Amino acid sequence: MRPFTFLGILAVFFCFAFKGNPGESPLPCFSSPRLNALMNKTPKPKEEWEAKKLSEADLASLDVMALVIYAHHFPEQYYQSCSRYSRAADESEKIHSILPRKGEGLTMSFRQWESLKKNRDSVMYIISHCFENEAGISDDYKQTIVNLAGYEAIPTLKKILERQPQKLKDTYILTVLMLLMKNDQYAPFIATELYKALYNEENKDFRKEMTVALTNKRRDEILALAGAYYELKKAGK
Repeated sequence: MRPFTFLGILAVFFCFAFKGNPGESPLPCFSSPRLNALMNKTPKPKEEWEAKKLSEADLASLDVMALVIYAHHFPEQYYQSCSRYSRAADESEKIHSILPRKGEGLTMSFRQWESLKKNRDSVMYIISHCFENEAGISDDYKQTIVNLAGYEAIPTLKKILERQPQKLKDTYILTVLMLLMKNDQYAPFIATELYKALYNEENKDFRKEMTVALTNKRRDEILALAGAYYELKKAGK
């Protein structure tokens, strides 16, 4: 079954499963009374740096919305790093090749990531829908979109970017759009000068952050390419 067909069926399911007033979101976005109850009964860890972790049985009992919340808002794994990463004051004036690096702290565990990957289409429907009217989107959700090859979120990401003030625009949204196209080897994007500048031969592993100045021309080029890429994927190609 093609992805867009499945998502269409899924959208109908959610609309019937979560009925609301006209004009309101049919999804209880980022709300899960069951998850709250399970987290409240879960014992506190012995160490201050550790996170609360649901039992395997409790994790298996969660619906997809709760899994999305749990993975992004209650990360289980502690990541130790000797490096510190700071955000540059002029980052909104640049286009970045990769998303911001995370420093030491809690991060999504393997089992949390697996729970999202197993429910990939439902997760992407939730993210695309629940951020549709938001003013921004966190780096953790951006990374999930990239990791799940979540082209379905492209219209939502474009809306968020358009909604933001000119001087406060989150240019890492452009990074997500580029990474989706790069990872899928979308030929029209690979052929651009922008791709060659950010993902060149010296940066084959794509781990080094490369930047170019943000211009209206470059922004519009990324948005146009991403829109065409979305339509191609939506058509099942």
